[in-house]
Amino acid sequence: MKNTDELLRRLDRITKQIYNDVCQIQNLKSIAMKTNHPIQDERVQGTPALEPMNDCVISWIDLEQEVERLQDEQKTIWEIIKKIKNTDSYDVIWKKYVQNMSISQISKANHMSRQKVYYLIDDGKSEINTFLDKKEHR
Repeated sequence: MKNTDELLRRLDRITKQIYNDVCQIQNLKSIAMKTNHPIQDERVQGTPALEPMNDCVISWIDLEQEVERLQDEQKTIWEIIKKIKNTDSYDVIWKKYVQNMSISQISKANHMSRQKVYYLIDDGKSEINTFLDKKEHR
């Protein structure tokens, strides 16, 4: 089950990184839109007034590409989770690792004991692990 735990931890890190990157993109967009430069008739060497805006736009584009890469990886992990055949286990795993619900929240939402939630998580992880093992041996 080590592979499964690593995969689900990776999903959590990716989700947090996407959120942070999207927030940073919004900040960079805001900075880039506020950056302006005076129009000058005389010729000057370089355009230092444009450099902050250029830096923002370059960082913004780089981050958007990173977010796309992370979203692709996130979707790949979601597809693995969707392979869980037991619908109750799938539902609990999805709520825990994709929707980031706590065990208590899942327990209340599904009208089941916390112990049952833990059991279904373990069951779902076992299914994921079996799938990953089969995938590795191909």
